[in-house]
Amino acid sequence: MMLSRLFAFRIISTFVFVFFFVEIGLAQEHFILIETAKDFPNEKLKEVIPITDNKNENIALLLKTKKGLESYLYNANKERINHISIEKLPLKSDVLVGSANIGNDYRLFYSNKSDSQFSMVKLNFDIATYAINEDLKFKISNEKFVKYISLEDRLYLLTLEKNSSTLKLYTFDMDGHVRAIKYDLSHEVIENDNGLTYNLSTLIYHNNANNKAIEFVDESVPNALETTSAITKIYYQDGQIILTNNLYTKFTYKITLDIQKENYTFQKIENAQFTKDDKLVSANSFIFKNHILTAYANGNQVYLNVFTENPLELVKTFTISKDEPITFKNGPIYIENGDLRKIREVEKSGKFVRKVAYSNVAISLFEADNKYIVTLGSSEPVASGNMILVGYLVGGIVGAAIFSAFETYSETKSTRIQSLFDLNFNHLEGEVPKNGFDIIKDFINSNNLKHLQNQSVFKFKEDYVWGSYNRNSGYYRLYTFPSDKN
Repeated sequence: MMLSRLFAFRIISTFVFVFFFVEIGLAQEHFILIETAKDFPNEKLKEVIPITDNKNENIALLLKTKKGLESYLYNANKERINHISIEKLPLKSDVLVGSANIGNDYRLFYSNKSDSQFSMVKLNFDIATYAINEDLKFKISNEKFVKYISLEDRLYLLTLEKNSSTLKLYTFDMDGHVRAIKYDLSHEVIENDNGLTYNLSTLIYHNNANNKAIEFVDESVPNALETTSAITKIYYQDGQIILTNNLYTKFTYKITLDIQKENYTFQKIENAQFTKDDKLVSANSFIFKNHILTAYANGNQVYLNVFTENPLELVKTFTISKDEPITFKNGPIYIENGDLRKIREVEKSGKFVRKVAYSNVAISLFEADNKYIVTLGSSEPVASGNMILVGYLVGGIVGAAIFSAFETYSETKSTRIQSLFDLNFNHLEGEVPKNGFDIIKDFINSNNLKHLQNQSVFKFKEDYVWGSYNRNSGYYRLYTFPSDKN
């Protein structure tokens, strides 16, 4: 009797869920459906990890269960290429740090929590097989981990030798072999606002008590100020890994590591507005293509500087003064505490300047429809909502980095303005268009879907994809959304 009731409940729940999504799914396109109750009925879904391959137009979906991993590969036509059930994961390495693939041949790289052992799982979706290499025999010592970055058929690990200015870039290939490149910056001058010199390790790790996060920034998606307010940020552009640091307010430090040429460039970009007499100051930066945006805030003004590179040239400066209206904003000043119901709009420039000066100044830039959308302001950390962030280092898997960017964007606690510019940074009038994150966020909130489990957000080709799990129906569904809305 009890089993029949449970079966009836499952049928009713499935019908209601399907009907519900038929009704609300008109504004977006249904993409993929995984029937977990059918594929692995005795396992509980714990995490969902997307890996996109835009070159071959495939999506790998890794559904982690208590027992192992259910791995799916789909093409752009929504067709399932194959499904591999992995009955167990590496025994001593349980943290997924990155991936690599060539065609339908995939690698998943794992480490333990202390980063002292590394393992690899091989997945071949052509013939639906897998193999586990428990120990890649890779060890490091006297180094601090900076960030993992997955790029096509390679996983990169950036480290910094302790108490030094030497960066190391380790490359993991598809066979699990590891190669190291050393970048010695010991001859570069790193100085604080008073002219005292330090090494790179001190700059990143030891002189910074309040903002120690090293954030990976994907400039192809909207980024919340919580992410871009980090003092140290990592970018990837055209075969180069870029590290920026804004611990000191006089300079923006930019280090560009060329992976193929195995060399680096070091830049000290001076904030023209810096003066030693300023008592309450904050500075930061943002990299976008061949532009560097810097922000400098004191108790009276907030400055936004726009530089072009090669050669470095200051092309624009925008100034916000506490007693004057802001001439380059497209809309009100927003003060948000992470709850959409409690967004405040203010008009006084003085309040904006004070909040930015007292917090972590930040900038982000996003391109849409041949226009630049610049967000300028400050942020404070905010606790995550109901969305579940997978348990590995963000930046290692591109899908994880984008989901982290979306989660932070959706739960922002910031003071900010938004500005619309043409590609030459001339200010434009008009309303700031909604981006893909805005569209997904509106969809989730208007349909009360935040409670759905194992949500994921990632980019596939030109669209965004949002996925969620309904425990009652046993369905994991993915929908595509446009990248912007004009």
